[in-house]
Amino acid sequence: ILSACSAALVCYAVYSFVWVYGMMCSPMIVQYDCDSRDVGNPEWVNLGRRFCGLAFVLTTFFFMNISNISCATGVAAWYFKDADAPKSPGWVGFRWGFTTLLPANGVATVLMYVIMRIRRLSSSIWTNCSTCGVCYLMWCMVGRCFETLTRFALVCTVYRGGGFFDGAKKGHAVLLSVLGDGL
Repeated sequence: ILSACSAALVCYAVYSFVWVYGMMCSPMIVQYDCDSRDVGNPEWVNLGRRFCGLAFVLTTFFFMNISNISCATGVAAWYFKDADAPKSPGWVGFRWGFTTLLPANGVATVLMYVIMRIRRLSSSIWTNCSTCGVCYLMWCMVGRCFETLTRFALVCTVYRGGGFFDGAKKGHAVLLSVLGDGL
C-alpha cells in the first residue's frame, strides 16, 4: 500500500514540476503589434494560465483520491480475506484510480473542488462579520461532513464497484444501518 501511495505522490510531484516549468515558460511567449509597437503576451496565453491554475487544483484532488483508492483497496484486501485477492492490492487500487474508477474519481475530484471553493468563500466573507461566527462554524461542520461523505462514497465505490453515485447510495445505506436516525 505504501509503495502505491508513494507512486501517486511521485506522479503528482512530476506533474507539479512539469506544470511549474510550463507556467515559468509561458511569459516567454510574446506577440509584437506592429501598429502600436507594443510587445506583450497574447490573450490565449493569459487564458491558458487561468485554465492551468484551475487544472492544477483539480489534479491535486485527483492524485489525493488516487492515494485514497490505493489505501482503500489495500484495506479491503486485508479485511475481506479472499483467496483470489491480488498479491499487491495497493497497486491494483493505483491502477483502478486511473482506469476503472476514473469516472468516480473525477466526480469526487469536482465535488472536493466545489467544497474547497465554498469553504474559501465562506471563510473570507463570514470571518469578517462577528455576528455570523455561528454561521461560519456551522458551515465548517457541514463542509467537513460533505467532504467526508464524498470520500466515503469513493471508498464504497472501490469496495463494491459500479459508478460513483451507486457507491454513494450504498455507502448511505451502510451509514443508515450503522448510525440509524443519527444521520
